[in-house]
Amino acid sequence: MLWHFATFTEKFMKAKIILYTSVSLILFFTQSCHLKKGILKFEASQDEISTTADMHVFLQTHPHPTIALRASFFGINDTSYNPNNYIYYILEKELINQGFTVKDMVLFNELTKKTKADNFQKLSDITGVDLILDLTNINTEIAFATDRFYTLKGEERILNNYNINRLGAIIEYKLIDVHTANTVGTYTFYYTPCADANAQDDCHCLLGYKDGLDKIYPQINFCHKRAKPDTEQIDDQTLENFAQESIQSMLADWRK
Repeated sequence: MLWHFATFTEKFMKAKIILYTSVSLILFFTQSCHLKKGILKFEASQDEISTTADMHVFLQTHPHPTIALRASFFGINDTSYNPNNYIYYILEKELINQGFTVKDMVLFNELTKKTKADNFQKLSDITGVDLILDLTNINTEIAFATDRFYTLKGEERILNNYNINRLGAIIEYKLIDVHTANTVGTYTFYYTPCADANAQDDCHCLLGYKDGLDKIYPQINFCHKRAKPDTEQIDDQTLENFAQESIQSMLADWRK
């Protein structure tokens, strides 16, 4: 009888081990198959800001100069409708808020027709403009790529032979002293997607992944199930903020 009891105990323990193992495996695969949020982080590109010493001296003696803002590459040469006009007006408003006298674009263009394009001194006399700020380029399709993402706990995950893409932007300016016809400043500013500490609050910086199965789902960005975040354009509000911040950074450098 003792032998039968020992056999029963042994079978019971084996059954218990099998049960615990099965439950553990079920929990593991259930958790592994659960879709989780991963965070993308791109290294921010360094802005390129260059203002000449002569420009700094000029602004010390002329703290509120008259400036013309040009954006001819946008097709902004008159008052007709252009989908990019709002960027121009954001920049114009910021210049005015910072104490600059901004020459009306249409009036400036009319006055420049009365003088030769290469005669800057005459242009200054006719228009009363001290500086010309050229908005020379805006590109909202700058590709950023990364082969890694981070869990919500901050753990880095590196992908094998796979890159995740998002679109950033670049905005460039050139500053001309009308009195001397010299370029006194060049500026390049970058908008890097998912570069700040709030990336986990931006659904375009999220992607789905599953532990254990070593799978990612870059098309799931938790904004909507079916999406192509790698080709989505920068939204208008983000672009407006970027343009405003770029000119604020430039003006801060002018007044150093």
